Amino acid sequence: MADVLSEEASEIVVTGQRAQQQRSIDAKRASLGLVDVTASDDIGQLPDKNVAEAVERLPGVGVQYDQGEGRYVAVRGVPSTLNGYTLNGFEIGNPDGNTRALPLDILSGQLLNRVEVAKVKTADLTAQGIGATVNLVTQTAFDFDRPFVVQANAQVGYQELRKGSQPVKGDITVGGRFGADEQFGILLGASYSDRTYTSYGIYPDDWAPDENAARGAVPVNLKYTDYRLKRERVGAAGSLDWRSGGTELYVRGVYSKFTEDEYRQRLRLDFSKIAWDANGQTGLASTSEQRSDLRTEYKEKSVLSFMAGGSTEFADNWKLDFGAAHTRNEVIEPNELWQFRGNPGAVAVDFTDKLFSAVPTGGYLAPSSMGFRQYSAQDEYGLEKTWQGRADLTGKLPSIGENSFVKLGANARWTDKRFDSSNTVYGRGTAANRFTLAGLAGDDVNVDLGNGHEYFLSPAIDEDLIRAYTEGKLGGPQFVLDTATSLANDTLGDLSLDE
Repeated sequence: MADVLSEEASEIVVTGQRAQQQRSIDAKRASLGLVDVTASDDIGQLPDKNVAEAVERLPGVGVQYDQGEGRYVAVRGVPSTLNGYTLNGFEIGNPDGNTRALPLDILSGQLLNRVEVAKVKTADLTAQGIGATVNLVTQTAFDFDRPFVVQANAQVGYQELRKGSQPVKGDITVGGRFGADEQFGILLGASYSDRTYTSYGIYPDDWAPDENAARGAVPVNLKYTDYRLKRERVGAAGSLDWRSGGTELYVRGVYSKFTEDEYRQRLRLDFSKIAWDANGQTGLASTSEQRSDLRTEYKEKSVLSFMAGGSTEFADNWKLDFGAAHTRNEVIEPNELWQFRGNPGAVAVDFTDKLFSAVPTGGYLAPSSMGFRQYSAQDEYGLEKTWQGRADLTGKLPSIGENSFVKLGANARWTDKRFDSSNTVYGRGTAANRFTLAGLAGDDVNVDLGNGHEYFLSPAIDEDLIRAYTEGKLGGPQFVLDTATSLANDTLGDLSLDE
């Protein structure tokens, strides 16, 4: 084996990690509180494209994943909703509607120099949240060793389920320092990613104890899913800096937009009152319901932030840091959901295999036996605008000690946030006006999981057919408006906040 390796590769080069580790250690040593940092490497890139996944490398930090991508960050067990989030020291707000949990997958990691997680807050940090403060620091031309830098990266993958080239990612950074003493610096960066993929799944939910079952518990429903998603992320950042002597000035901007277009087809089988065989592994459920649901979801979240500021040293031992920022966050989220229901009769359950099964004894219902139950159209829109200003005055106290200092500061923030949520619900009409899935069903979805395991999703709702059938019928005898529920959904979730 050693001879084979020596012939195929004459040398192995490992690069990029030392600078990243050194920057992280230096930042941690210089901080007053307990801070962990994930920094860019020798070529100015974070270890992960997604900011949430880059932060996950730090000790005490956990990340909640959604469809294979990190999104929300928890620090020391404190949930994401209780953390504070800043961009270059200014509060970033939240483009995720009416929650305080910032989805960190909205930002590309390649626009950042480092991510700082302050687990213990000091007085100079913003007091948003009782958890940690996560500070995202963008790149500048002074972060690179060379006076001029151009770096680009492109990736493409292949997904077997889709038989196509995905994901697609790319980013580019261009900038440099100029002037007689390289006192000016400009850096521009852009990134793009497209992750379009198909995801099949089996989800047993709502487990309940059952003393007669060999496993001691059983789920009350089993879901088979066909999810198709397109996630697109576009980002841009720029920084203009000037440094001379003990004075620094900067103007920076960051823009990022994350869109997610999702198709969610699901077959759900509910069952209960299982009469078990003697072994407690197979049995018959006498109560059941078959459900066919189609949900289409679209989400668009964007962050736009501009900031200007700097620092200056004067009178030997004094330093003034100052800055102002404006941030605009927006979320647009329209969704639709169609639901059909039917009663397939008894269900045979088999728990002898790890991947157990639950199948109606008479087979799954045909489209003509699946009656329409409900249609809902959700529409959410949120807009948040924030203006901030801050100043910090730091004075060294050499007479007391080498590292002694006094620090005074002021911070002001004005936030205007609006969130409008509606979810109009339509139910089925009288018996004479009810309709079924007949003529509205699409092709069955057959999934082979390997090792002899497979499942199919039938009947599946055809999106084009059901959308065309619904058009013009809302509020009529087949789609009856649920006035009370719709009114509650249209008012109870709205908010208007000036802070």
